[in-house]
Amino acid sequence: MAIKRIFEKHNTKARTCLNCGAPIGDHILKDNKPYTCQSCGQVHFVDIYGHRVALTKKEAEEFRRRHKATMEEKRIAELEEQLAAAQKSAKEWEDAAEGLARCIEDMKEKEMAAGHGGGKK
Repeated sequence: MAIKRIFEKHNTKARTCLNCGAPIGDHILKDNKPYTCQSCGQVHFVDIYGHRVALTKKEAEEFRRRHKATMEEKRIAELEEQLAAAQKSAKEWEDAAEGLARCIEDMKEKEMAAGHGGGKK
């Protein structure tokens, strides 16, 4: 039982189910589209690279080149989300620190004013 088949686009004999061997797909296969075998129900992914077609069983999706790129893109997106969250958190901490610094300066000014005002009496 095969899990992947690579063949030339014009090779219509190779457009068969990897599970039962029945013909799959339309006359023209489309890139990155799942096709279901009408005979046994096996789902296949089609990836087209130039003049070649890669047919992969859904259960073996990790063997798709596109799948690897997609996984890398997902990981990059996750990292970008984490970076954005960290930057937002850092900005919030920075704003809080600035607020605290202003509060401390205000307290110092009030102490100084109170100290100078109390010494004049």
